[in-house]
Amino acid sequence: MNFEEFWLAKKRLIIGVVIIINLMVLCLLLFLHLSPPKKAEDVDFLQSTNISLDKQKQEISKTSNSASSAIYVDVKGAVNKPGMYSLADGKRVNDVIKMAGGLTDQADTKQVNYALKLVDQMIVYIPQIGEIVENNVSTISSTNQKVNKKINLNTATLEELQTLTGIGAKKAQKIINYREANGLFTQVDDLQNVDGFGAKTVEKLKESLTV
Repeated sequence: MNFEEFWLAKKRLIIGVVIIINLMVLCLLLFLHLSPPKKAEDVDFLQSTNISLDKQKQEISKTSNSASSAIYVDVKGAVNKPGMYSLADGKRVNDVIKMAGGLTDQADTKQVNYALKLVDQMIVYIPQIGEIVENNVSTISSTNQKVNKKINLNTATLEELQTLTGIGAKKAQKIINYREANGLFTQVDDLQNVDGFGAKTVEKLKESLTV
């Protein structure tokens, strides 16, 4: 079969295929031409949405960091609203006093160090005028020091006894064991009866002890 015979036999089929291809190309061009371009306001909206999401992430990050750096302070004594307060790290005694409603009229302001930097788990105790504060070494006063009172040999805990100069855990335990076995101390000099406490040691500790 030569080309002419082939053409005559397949002319309709070939013409039909060409027409279909042209129609498909025409439809594709028409679709691309009619497709609406992205509007400027749509772009602005997407950009503003992304910016908003970024800000939210930053705020969440800041909040998380603030929470991790927060400290808790227990305020007691001559303040209007005693209690536990949460503050950002780096705040001062003056800041937490304000949160506690300020000082009462009975507060001994001479003993308050307003500029002292607060630390986590700190107890800020504001004494009243003329008040004698009982010893409690777990309490940190507004001067950021342990309350400067004598240690009672008959009531002191193991931790309290260890605050004495030269007294470690072993010696502190010996004091507790002695009073449990022999009863309360009647005078500070009775400490000499405890193993490891000579007259010179007791003499050095006398100013820090009471019964």
